[in-house]
Amino acid sequence: MSKRATQDPIATFEVAQRRLFAACAMQIVSRRVRLADPPLAVRVLEAGDGPPLLLVHGSGMSASTWAPLLPHLAGYRLIAFDLPGFGLSDAFDYPADRCARTRLRSSRRSSMRSPSNGSRSSAPRWAACGRSAWPSMRLSGSPR
Repeated sequence: MSKRATQDPIATFEVAQRRLFAACAMQIVSRRVRLADPPLAVRVLEAGDGPPLLLVHGSGMSASTWAPLLPHLAGYRLIAFDLPGFGLSDAFDYPADRCARTRLRSSRRSSMRSPSNGSRSSAPRWAACGRSAWPSMRLSGSPR
């Protein structure tokens, strides 16, 4: 068995993450925050100063996904976290019945609107189910 295969996967992930942020010339503070519901801890990354900007990754990713973009967001206090069950946050089993109830509620009475085009948002469903309802995302004012 190779030396790499016997290493602690969390330590390996943290080393890779430090290298990634160093390559992006970013100083990141990492901490764990305990949630009340669900009762688990999530990993939070923070960098910069200024108005807060919350970065939420897509399904199957982690907060480190934002690393290449962070240097271009100077002037903000950047906050990125690993969703429960992803990255270095605690494991979490997203119950199918909760996803179905949330999907139904959000499709019936979603009041969230995109400021750029007024379309309905899938964010409530996405947040509860831990998977993105959007195949892609476009920032307002960015090229398509």
